[in-house]
Amino acid sequence: MQPIYKIEANGVDVTKQLNSETSEITFNDEAGIVSDEITLRVEGLHKRPKRDDELKLWLGTKKTSLFYCGLFKVSRTPVSYGEENFLHITATAVDFSKNLKVKRSQTFEKCSIKQVCQIIATRHGLTLKSDFDEIFILHLEQTMESDLHFLKRISQEYNALFSIKNNTLIFVKRVKEGQKSNDLPRFYLSKTDINNIRIEPTNKTSYNSCKAVWRDIKSNSQKSLIVGDGEPIYMLRDAFESESDARAKAEAALQKANSGTKEGSIKCDGFEIYAGAILVLNGTLEDDDEYHIKRVDHIVNKSGWHITIKIEN
Repeated sequence: MQPIYKIEANGVDVTKQLNSETSEITFNDEAGIVSDEITLRVEGLHKRPKRDDELKLWLGTKKTSLFYCGLFKVSRTPVSYGEENFLHITATAVDFSKNLKVKRSQTFEKCSIKQVCQIIATRHGLTLKSDFDEIFILHLEQTMESDLHFLKRISQEYNALFSIKNNTLIFVKRVKEGQKSNDLPRFYLSKTDINNIRIEPTNKTSYNSCKAVWRDIKSNSQKSLIVGDGEPIYMLRDAFESESDARAKAEAALQKANSGTKEGSIKCDGFEIYAGAILVLNGTLEDDDEYHIKRVDHIVNKSGWHITIKIEN
């Protein structure tokens, strides 16, 4: 299947100039807060683009429409000289601006996690996608902590998928009602569609329940609750602000403890697929399942469009 692509540089379509000269395009798509990145390897002698020049990339095939990979800013431009000359252009997703990494202090009180995310998204001119509107906090401190680190910390406490892509702050549940969230996009692959696949158990302990333990300051007594049923029990000790807070974090901790019991890598022909989504795999002997997509590496060159998908259950 012959790949096609489109590239804009500072709003100008430069695809025709690159089609005959670009030796390779790579697009690394990350599920978390690591910045997405593209690299162009252009054959011949070319003037370097300026640092922070903006690039937009679309990928597709002649039988499918192009899909938008994102907006990136040029970060590195090494040149290789020899029998063949190459300009290497690396550009990083623009969403991770300096302002997101500025340390700040703020107090959030009597609001939902979604409202916290909305305040931060608005501060940075980002659209918000979140389903944490029913989980409330009484008091939450951000003390000399960047918005990026603050949201990452909260996402770990509540087992949320947190990323910033294409001017959208994404903070959504990985698991809903005991299953991977239906709000996450799903992509389907059969063993017959795959060039190479490797799935490996990680030998993590699987837990049937989680016990949250904390000291109630008002009554000066130790309290606990259990989510799930049976042993083994995952122990969670923290300074919870309420029983509902303890329950929400215990449920998230149990989900997180039971994730990643299998991980793998899939290599196949390129198609539209996103890190942070769900991959539904079928046709294997015992590894058919729904997996979280941790990373997708796209490579487009003279031999076609190929991808490597990193997954975990």
